[in-house]
Amino acid sequence: MEATAGRRSNVFRTAGALVSAVALLAAFATVSGASTNPNTGYPKGNLTAAQIKLAASYTGGVANKTAKGTPVKVGFINDDNGLVAYPENTAGANLGVWLVNKYLDGVKGHPIQLDRCQGNDDTSVAACAVQMVDDHVKVVLTGTIINNNSQMYKTLFTAHIPVIIGNGLTTPDFAPPAKPTPGTGVTYMPGSPGVILGMAKFLGTNGLGSKPKSIAVVYTSDAGEVTAYNFLFKTDKYLKGIPIKGVEISDTATASQVESAINASGAKKASVFVPLVPVQGCISVYDALKTLRINPKVVTTGLCFGTPLIAHLHGTFPNGWYFGDYGVNYFIYKSSLQASVQLAVYIAAVHQDNPTMQYTGFAGPSFGNVLTVTRFYNALGTAASSAKIASLAKSFKGPQWGIPGPLHCGFDITEPAVCGQTMGIAQFKSGKWIPIEDAYN
Repeated sequence: MEATAGRRSNVFRTAGALVSAVALLAAFATVSGASTNPNTGYPKGNLTAAQIKLAASYTGGVANKTAKGTPVKVGFINDDNGLVAYPENTAGANLGVWLVNKYLDGVKGHPIQLDRCQGNDDTSVAACAVQMVDDHVKVVLTGTIINNNSQMYKTLFTAHIPVIIGNGLTTPDFAPPAKPTPGTGVTYMPGSPGVILGMAKFLGTNGLGSKPKSIAVVYTSDAGEVTAYNFLFKTDKYLKGIPIKGVEISDTATASQVESAINASGAKKASVFVPLVPVQGCISVYDALKTLRINPKVVTTGLCFGTPLIAHLHGTFPNGWYFGDYGVNYFIYKSSLQASVQLAVYIAAVHQDNPTMQYTGFAGPSFGNVLTVTRFYNALGTAASSAKIASLAKSFKGPQWGIPGPLHCGFDITEPAVCGQTMGIAQFKSGKWIPIEDAYN
């Protein structure tokens, strides 16, 4: 990763890395609803005329016009009900369709229609790809799929169907298989490697004021998290020479086991403590730190600002913790920042159409991808071929809706599907969110 301008760089660039099913390292978490939303910065209430106009300008639609023609079918594959599920992707995508069709005139007057399929295990993921081919869709959006999705890409690419990857977590998401037929798969988010490597760079380039003398890590024991710790974080070039001790815990670890792991990691004396755990693990870690009466500097992923933790803390966040995200988040609003203003449109749409949906997690990026594919169709027309959509998807320079920074698909040859190059760090302290190194500052 190369910072754009030294220590005061707004965002970090991603670098090539070995990526596995790193579900815990994605920038947002699965959450349980909007009722505990603590953000005070974003405007309250329903969509405004200005927000609808802004969205229409992005999609190339017509503001305040409802689409009524023959639907334009777009494929959508997500893991809604698997062992580790991300239903907020579907909620976000559905919200995007609602906005596009009700207020933005769809695609030249034709409503977007999602051809949805649940990929909850290896078999169903492969079957979803076949469904997309059989249904003659021209482009497929994915949400989050942590199962073996190589066959999905092979099937879709063989049929020359491009894939706009939502929130990729596995190796094929970042380097889709090129055989038997090369295909187009792109993701406009930095994804898990961008966030975890950005966190490592932040620590290794004096982001906390000085380079850590030691780092303690607790991570869960499934293959994705083990790979993330061993091949992304611990081996990052910016942390070279810094003693790092990681302790593995089970996904179902008891409170006493979490406490023991934190003690074994040396978190009490380490310069920095890095929990690489899913949102429920964040709750366990937070409680364990309180029980142990230790207060280390904590740097973690955006998994730990999910709604379950907010609810657990009665509407707030762990004081002093640093969080890696996509450069903007659901809690800090800045009217002069385009990505933040776009997130405000999303939050207003949530408030108006589905206020109890899982509005954090991966919902926002999935919402944005629906607007982006609508943009492509509006530019090409309803009869656009898969080849033309693929060409536009690969050449899209962004910025993506709700994501700061330009896009450059294929900038990293080891992860050719990755187009997003930026992430950010924010801190919650004394009841306020503080931008540290991100798009806000």
